[in-house]
Order: sequence, then structure tokens, then C-alpha cells
Amino acid sequence: MRVGFSRRAVATFVALVTVTLLAATIAPSAAAAPLEGNATAATTTTNGSVEAGRVQTDTTIDTTTTLALTPDRPGSVRATLRFDIPVQVTSMRITLPEDASVTGVDGFERTDEGYEWTGGDAPSLTYDLVVNRSNRAEGPLTGEGQYSFVDAGPWAIVRKPGFGLSGQFRGSGDVTVDRTVVTAGSGAVGDTMVYLGPYDSHTRRAHGQRFRLIVPATAEMAAGPDAVLASLANASDELRVGDRDDQVFGIAAPTAAVGWGARGLQTGDTDFWVRDVETLDTPENVWLHEYVHTRQAFAGQADPSARWLTEATANYYAALLTLEAGNTGFGPFSRELARGTGDRYERTVLAEPDTWARHADYEKGALVTGELDRRLRLATGRTNSFENVFAQLNSAEGAVDRDRLRTAMATVANETVAARLDALVSTDRSPSMWERTQHRVAFGPTPPLIRTTVPTPATDYRVSGPYRNRSMERPPTLVPNETVAFDVSITNRGGTSGAYDFPVRVNGTTIATLSGTVAGRNTTTGTVEYTVDSPGQRVVTVDGTAVGLSTVDPAQATVTEVRTAPASPTAGSSVAVVATVRNDASVPGWATLTFASDGRELTTRTVRLDAESTREVRVTTTLDAGTRSLSAGNASATVDVAPEPTTTAGDGSGNEDGADGGTSTADGPGFAVAGTVAALAALTAARLLARRRRG
Repeated sequence: MRVGFSRRAVATFVALVTVTLLAATIAPSAAAAPLEGNATAATTTTNGSVEAGRVQTDTTIDTTTTLALTPDRPGSVRATLRFDIPVQVTSMRITLPEDASVTGVDGFERTDEGYEWTGGDAPSLTYDLVVNRSNRAEGPLTGEGQYSFVDAGPWAIVRKPGFGLSGQFRGSGDVTVDRTVVTAGSGAVGDTMVYLGPYDSHTRRAHGQRFRLIVPATAEMAAGPDAVLASLANASDELRVGDRDDQVFGIAAPTAAVGWGARGLQTGDTDFWVRDVETLDTPENVWLHEYVHTRQAFAGQADPSARWLTEATANYYAALLTLEAGNTGFGPFSRELARGTGDRYERTVLAEPDTWARHADYEKGALVTGELDRRLRLATGRTNSFENVFAQLNSAEGAVDRDRLRTAMATVANETVAARLDALVSTDRSPSMWERTQHRVAFGPTPPLIRTTVPTPATDYRVSGPYRNRSMERPPTLVPNETVAFDVSITNRGGTSGAYDFPVRVNGTTIATLSGTVAGRNTTTGTVEYTVDSPGQRVVTVDGTAVGLSTVDPAQATVTEVRTAPASPTAGSSVAVVATVRNDASVPGWATLTFASDGRELTTRTVRLDAESTREVRVTTTLDAGTRSLSAGNASATVDVAPEPTTTAGDGSGNEDGADGGTSTADGPGFAVAGTVAALAALTAARLLARRRRG
């Protein structure tokens, strides 16, 4: 969106400076001259009459306006206007803006016509100025709110304040007014815009231009400052239409607390603001739309019959430059221009603004510009384009109208293309949007357009580490020392093969790079892998694809049961003490278990387990007979351990029934009985042996 009038005249909000010249007699008042400004100073010159034989002596009045925030009164800023008046000036009257409320006067006196200078070479005026301006756009770049300039309290984006000046001086020559605007505290000053408040400044030089991008502290840019500056620098080179200003001043307008009436606004020659939420990957590229406005020297000289060109060329070249930079595809580009075929434009004649339906210059105008560009390229074998026409209009003297546009078309192409202009501009006819194959013939193949995406829903977030090894459906909550891996789809929606080199960043720090080549209309896959080492919030980004990762400390698992295997162990036999460990948390957990028997430590084990899971930990040992008390972690149990079983030798021991005589330790009467039985058995055996020998 552009605000302003003549390309080389200041917009209506800048006050006029008038100076009446006094020579031998008082000369008549000279014509009012506009007051122009830039980042540091502006000079307005009013030519006076020159007497024959008198040497001309130029006179300069220096002015400095200091702007300051008034946080306790949002909606207004404080301005202090100081003058450095040369001795030649004999009288001077100042007129302030209508919304000014004077709070301090030094060297001036209030009159019905303004403030009269009362003497002194450094007078000043201090005033509060209402700066909020409402200007809701009427076009595709309409915002959700109403403001075009605003003081939000902690920061402000305002227009440079103007003032009226008239007076008399002795001598002859030229009277000039040097106008400087500065800020009290943090701030940045452009040609017509001023930002007040804390900010970061980003600059880039390219193709004879210096781009300065102001990013307020409260702005949260959807496209990074470096990416925006790179896009502007590329457009500066690609748009060969002349009228490159030495300085371009842009502001990323914060949107958190302000409802803007437009998505972007350009004023004067070089200044613009764009909402911080605007991106670079859409044909409605507001950053480039406003930049194209800075290249339109013809805009302020447009006759009503050519007025449509101002927004039409801004919309068309914003879309085309975004396409040719590989930041959007032909599909979105085509749909954007096809808006101009809407039924509401069936009675719109671009050369007759009174017939315009809403958005006609933005939408139908952009489509017509594109169609003329395509026809012109075809007619000249792609040696010329509409940029050549654009350049001729920029260099034209006087008003640019339909006839001048037609002449430029005929000169750059031929009468056939000029006749096509007549049909599309002077009648209500609308062209159709061309197809992809037609675009390739006229403009060449679309460049590589490589983008990354994470499949939705993503089913392949692979987590590995000491706690778990499995895939998950969404970005998981991790614990330290876990690794997450996920695949990124890398798609080339352009018409030619292209290389990609995408940094993988975690909270802005590059940890790896995905590199390779992908053919036009094809997709490949890259894998991102990252190991977390501490709790915290992280955002992994790859070419605008962002995955949020949360890392927390692991949960504390608990022991829910202690048992033995087997359940009824025997003393002296190997037995497993089994601890059942449970993690009820939604994140992985751990526990360090000390196994003990009757208070005697057996061993210590550390266990790690997945979220909402159970795991058994076994320790093998031997236990003494009796009732034993076992514990592991926070749980305990008792178990009865049977004595070791007795064993009996079967041959040569005198124990034919297999009893283990070695286990008997009894004495007294029991021992005597046992001895008698043994003696009788021995006597019987001896008698049997004697009988065998005698027989």
C-alpha cells in the first residue's frame, strides 16, 4: 500500500515552509516550497528576487526537531523544535500542526496566526503532538485493525512532523531551511517515518542501495531480518526499472499490541513499514510489494487513466519476484493473479477509475500487467519485458497517462502488443490466467522451489537411549541423554533440478546441515537427529519447518513388590531376589535399588525404564535357612528358607535305607540304642558266615 502524492513532493502531512524576501524594498512573497526530509536533514529552498548589480548571499535557517516518547500518554509524542537563525532574518512566523499542544515557548510569542519570533538566535517551541492515524486499507493488503501510524506507549511509528514558516530577511539570494529530525533516547529516523523506542538495526548494501531494517524490541518477525534483507537485495537486482534510491528505510511493525489498518505502508520516496507477521513465501509478499512502490517514480505523476499502474505493478512484481526467487510455486502464483478474473470486474475499465470495483487496481490490474508482460516477452523473443516499459515511465517527464503507456508498449514491443494494451485497459475485457506450459514458453522454466515439511500426523519420531527405543506419533517429551530422530520431506515444486543446503538449528544454533540435490517435481528425505543433554525447551528448525521439543528430568520410579524365585527357596541353593519397578509418570524414569537381606547389603542396581511401564530387576544370591527379611529400594518382604536337605551313602556305610547317618548328632540314650542294634547286626552276620564256611 502506498500513501503520498508526487514522487518528488512530500506527502500532505509535511508542512510547507514559506519565506518572504526583503531587498531594498520588500519583495512579494515567493511561492510555497515543500519541505523534504531524509534520515538526518532536509533542505527546502525558496528563490528570492535578485536586484541588478547586487551580489546574492544565501541564507540558511537550521531547524532541529527532537521527538520523545510520552509513555504515560499513549497516542502522542513530545516534539521540541529548535531554530538556529542567521542575522539576515528580521522576522519569522511559525505555524505548528493542528494536533499540536504547546507546552513550552522560548523566544516566541503566541498570535492569532501562529508563533511570532521575538528575538534571539536560538528560539524553541515544545509541544505534544497527537500521532495516531487511522487509514484502513481498501485492498488485498487490508489489516485487521485501523492504524497507519501509532504511539503504543513503549514505542511508536510516526510520521515526521512538519511546520509552516514565513518571514523576512535582508539581502538577496536564496533562503534555505535545513531540517533535522532526531530522537530523544532510542529511535531511528527515515525520510518520512520515525521509530521511537528500543530496536535492533540490520543493514545491507546491494546494487547501489543501502537497506536499513529497523526491528523493534517487541517485534517477532515471521521472516528473519537477514532473509528479508536478502529478498530486498535480490529484488533490487532483478527489478531493472531504474529509480534506485540510495537509501531504503523499513520497519518491522509489531502486531502484538496494535491492530494495523494495512499489512504494509509505504510513504515518500524510500520509507515503509511491514507487519512483523508477514512472510516471504507467498505471492502476496508485502515486503516486496512495498519495496516495488519505492521504485515507482511515475506514481506521483500518474494521470487517472494510468493510476491503476501504481498498485498493479506492485502486486504483480511482488508475486513474480517471489516466484523467480524460488520462494513460491507456479500454483500459488497463478491463483494470486487469477483473482483478477472475478465476475465483479466485468464492468471495470482500468483507464477509468470511476468504473472500478473494489480492489480492481490490485487484482485485475496485476493480471493485466502480467498478461502484457507475457505478450511482450513472446513478441520480442524474451529480449524485452514489461520492466522496459516500467523504466520508460519512470524516466518520463510530466504526467504518465494511457497514451504514454501505449507509446512505451509500442516502442518496447510492437503495435500488436500495444493494441492488446488498448483492449485490456480501455475496455472492460479481462484476460484469462495463462497455464504453466504457457508460462514456461514466455518466462522460461520456473526455478527450483525446494521446501521442507514434517509429515502430519508425524508417526516417525524415533527415540533412543538408556530408557527406551521406539517410535512415537508426535514430538515426545525427552529426558537428558535421549536422542530423537525424525525425517524431513524435501520437495522441489519448481520446474528444474536444484541443490539444497538447509541448516538444522536448535534454538537458533546450527548443529548440522541437510544437503543434496532434488529433481524438479520430486521429493527426497533428510533425517534430523539430536541428543538432548539437559532439561529445557528447544525448537528444532529446518528451512522454516519447526519442531518443538521439551526436555525434563526423568521421573522417580518406585518398587512395587519384592519376591524370590523360587517362591520357597532352600538354604544353600541359588535364589533370585526379584524387584518389580514401576514408573507411573508420562516421561521416562529411573531408580537406584539397594538389595539387602536382614539388613545386610547384597548389591546395588540402577534401572531406567520407559514412561508408564514396569520392569523386573533380579539379583542372584544364597540365603540361610529360616525366616529372612528382604528389601529392594522402597519395598520389602519376608520369606521362609528351608534347611538344606540331608543325604545318605548307600554302599559300605551300614545304611541300607539310604538315610544320611552323618546328619545325626544326637547323644545319650538314643546313642546306646543305636549301638545295640549295630552289635546284633554284626553278630548275626558273623554266625551266617561261619555256617557257610562249615558247610
